[in-house]
Amino acid sequence: MADSPLKGFARSRISDLSEQLIQDLQRTAMKQDEEAVHKMRVSIRRFVQGLSVFKRQVPHNKSRKALKQLRPVLQRSSKVRDLDLAILFLKKHRRDAGELASRREQAGEKLAKAVSYDEWKMRLHWGGAADCVANPGIVRAIVQKKLPPITADFFAAGRKAIKPGRTWHEMHKFRLAAKEFRYTLELFRPLFGPELEQRLEAVKKIQEYLGDINDAVSARKLLKKLDDTDSLREKLAQKAQARRAELISYWQGEFDAPGELVKWKTYSQPVAARAKKTVQQKVRARA
Repeated sequence: MADSPLKGFARSRISDLSEQLIQDLQRTAMKQDEEAVHKMRVSIRRFVQGLSVFKRQVPHNKSRKALKQLRPVLQRSSKVRDLDLAILFLKKHRRDAGELASRREQAGEKLAKAVSYDEWKMRLHWGGAADCVANPGIVRAIVQKKLPPITADFFAAGRKAIKPGRTWHEMHKFRLAAKEFRYTLELFRPLFGPELEQRLEAVKKIQEYLGDINDAVSARKLLKKLDDTDSLREKLAQKAQARRAELISYWQGEFDAPGELVKWKTYSQPVAARAKKTVQQKVRARA
């Protein structure tokens, strides 16, 4: 399988992701503001998911080293982002950030140090990417086989996450699953029609609910050590519960409404495969 068209497809997609990641790392090294940190974190997640999906098609040693080098960057950026959210919430309610502002400055300095390497381009660049368009057959066949089970797993994770009594940690695990599902679908954009964008928007909506829940829970934890923040922490708890209720309503009423899983599993097959199946069904119907 190492020399199959999937290898060329994988290298091409990883190369695209690595180029974007390099740019975002360099931008964050210069300025650790909220937007730069967010874009870098998204780029890291996309790149890491690409390496996971295509782990058999990319060099193991190079992949392992890249993941090892990016791990501390992701960890430090997570602290920066959580502090940014907590400080923004305090300012919204006209409260002094105080100790959190000092911690944010220190976290920003540590993040800058983690991303300030001239070797990022050499470390992350994937050269010699092949064009997958010339030999799409095997790629489509593999995707047709792999994506429907991945889709079913995501739905199963969602159904489990919305059950009563689930902890915020369990909701966070589903949030990570939603990211992985979306970024996996994005990897195969060249194989799908325009309807994919609509489906990606549906997954993004799930992510928005989960992201708001996670942000509220994380900010609440950071405010715990500050004086006179009980009322603010209660507002954050209420926000998390409200967004959870909205997520459940959207999941049950739209995303996972009766028949939606079947539609998703059918759509997660490449365009050519679905067209072929439709023709075969018509032939059987005429027979």
